[in-house]
Amino acid sequence: HPRQPAQGAQQAAMKQSVQASSAQFDFMLWRSLFALRLIDLATWEDLTGAITLAGPQLALSLPETPQRRSAFLRLSAPGVQCFDGMRYTPGWVGCALSYRFLAQKALQAGWSRLEVMEDDVEFPADYPQRRALVNAYLSEHEGQWDVFAGLIAIIHPDTQVRRVEHRGGMCFVTVDRMISMVHNIYAPATLQRLATWNPNNHDPHTNTIDRHLQNSGPLSVVVTLPFLVSHHEELHSSLWGVQNSQYSDLIAQAQVELQAKVTEFEQSAQFDS
Repeated sequence: HPRQPAQGAQQAAMKQSVQASSAQFDFMLWRSLFALRLIDLATWEDLTGAITLAGPQLALSLPETPQRRSAFLRLSAPGVQCFDGMRYTPGWVGCALSYRFLAQKALQAGWSRLEVMEDDVEFPADYPQRRALVNAYLSEHEGQWDVFAGLIAIIHPDTQVRRVEHRGGMCFVTVDRMISMVHNIYAPATLQRLATWNPNNHDPHTNTIDRHLQNSGPLSVVVTLPFLVSHHEELHSSLWGVQNSQYSDLIAQAQVELQAKVTEFEQSAQFDS
C-alpha cells in the first residue's frame, strides 16, 4: 500500500522524538537532584554515562536564566545547540562541572574540536566573514594550537606572544595563556585539561575553569585582533550576580595590552631580521 512507507517513517520519527524527550526529561531530573545535592558526582556520572552531546558547537546556558537564553536564541547562531549547564552552588563550580562534562563527552565521541560559547556572547556584524577566516586559519594550522579564544578578558603580565600572522585583513596572534570562556574552540589536548578539572578544590582564586586552564601549563592560544566576539553588557552574570558591563573595561584593557605585546613582538622580529 503506498501509504505504508510514509506511515512507517512517521512512526519511526515519532518514536525517535519520544525517546529524545524521555532522555531530556531524565537528564533534567538528574540535573536537579545533583543541584540539590541529593546525588553525588559519582552517581551523576554513572546516570549520565550514556548521554551524548547534540553536536560539536554548543552554547552553555541555564534554563533558570531565561532572559540570557532568550537573548542568545535571538542571535540565531547557525549550527549551535543550547546545552543546559549543570546547576550547583557556588555557581562557578557548576560552570566548571559543565565544562568538565562537555569535555569528557567530546573526548568520548572522538571529536577533533569542541566549540563552547556562553549565552552572553555577542557577535559583531562582520562575524560570519571573520569566522570563515578563523576556520580556514585553524584548519591550516591543525595540530599547532590548543584553543582558539574569541576574546581574552585578562592579559597576564607574563603572557608571551609566540606568533603573529596577518590574513584577509585580520591579525592572528598565538599566545601562551588566556583567561575567558565566553567563546572558545578547544582541541583534544585542551579538552583533556578541562575533563580533569578537580571538583574537590573549591578555591575560586585558583580553580575557576579558566584559571584551571591557565594554571595547567603552557597553552598555544590563537586569538584575533580585534577580538572575534564581544559580550552582552546588559545581561546579568549568572555566576557572580553582577552586571556584565563591569567586565567591559577589563576586556577593552586586555585588547589594548595584547596589541602592545603584538607591536613589541613585530618590532623585535623586524629588528632581528
